Amino acid sequence: MKNNYMDIMLDFKYNLEKNKLYLFGAGQTCHDYLKLFPFKSNVVCIFDNDDRKHGIFVDEIPVFSATLLDEIDYAHSMFLITTYYANEIYQRLRMMGIKNIYHFMEVAFNQQAWVKHVYLPADELNLLSAKKLLADAQSCDVLNKIIDIRKGSGVFWGYDYDYDAYFSKDILKLSTREVFVDGGAFNGDTIRQFMQHTDNSYKQIFAFEPDKINYEKLKFDLEENSKIITINAGLWSQSGQARFCENGTSSLIDENGSATINVVSIDEQMEIYSGKPSFIKLDIEGAEVPALAGASKVIRKYK
Repeated sequence: MKNNYMDIMLDFKYNLEKNKLYLFGAGQTCHDYLKLFPFKSNVVCIFDNDDRKHGIFVDEIPVFSATLLDEIDYAHSMFLITTYYANEIYQRLRMMGIKNIYHFMEVAFNQQAWVKHVYLPADELNLLSAKKLLADAQSCDVLNKIIDIRKGSGVFWGYDYDYDAYFSKDILKLSTREVFVDGGAFNGDTIRQFMQHTDNSYKQIFAFEPDKINYEKLKFDLEENSKIITINAGLWSQSGQARFCENGTSSLIDENGSATINVVSIDEQMEIYSGKPSFIKLDIEGAEVPALAGASKVIRKYK
């Protein structure tokens, strides 16, 4: 493993002379990154797991389904992952036998421009203040390494983290009376973890998912469970509508988004359904602060 930015860049350039270059991830991050990427002409295509992106072009580069990965020549291929959600993709490519795998945060050829895009030095004091709120050494270590990566002085694959981040047994002891609110439920992956940790003994689950395709998958998988209420809406400080960027696993509320979605507040929905939440999980791509503002009543009442 290369351990610093310059080594990674030299390794990338060396392998680029001998291998075909593929990208994985066709979301907004890929769009932004390609504006700074000087080897765009070397890219054969982009792979993505999101069905809606298959057949489109990102900066004139075609996007294909990840199911077509089997058709490439592994021995003469290299991959650049152009999404923050990279660990599962990395493991998948490694299991396929692909050796040369890079992450876009490691291969920022216009380093100064990219660091300016993802990291502002003025934010460092805020990040250091946030670190004081963390309760354990592992969390502090992970935050430090993320800061190093964004500043361009760290490597992306250099740390591990707890994949069971929401239900650590060292912190939580779930009861049979839990009322779980899942903000950003995606396809129900976190809900299935919750059900496993409670041995399917819980009171109720509220699943909020604004992305239409994700919601249909969520509803199809869970609709037969009478204790789960699925709601096709984003979470916000109050009910209304918002512009939305549909990107599969990284969909988000964005004023420049091409879609319009309904948004609701947790306070309003818990009043409608007489819900008494004991556990609120939010993974909603930057909308956490307004969503928490919209949950202030239930947090004060049931904390």
